[in-house]
Amino acid sequence: MTQDERDALLIRMDEAINGPGGLVKRVAAIEAKHRERWVIVVALAPTIVAVAAMVVAARAAGMI
Repeated sequence: MTQDERDALLIRMDEAINGPGGLVKRVAAIEAKHRERWVIVVALAPTIVAVAAMVVAARAAGMI
């Protein structure tokens, strides 16, 4: 698997979890509501864990 294929896979996984625009769009929406960094980190914690789990699973499956 090439680096471009890996990147595309990670983008698809991100958008599957976070919807169109992925994590970047979600961070912007949270920042618009809350300016404190700890609020942003707490709000993103489930997403960060889900993305990390998908990356680990993809590596275990030999996709990355």
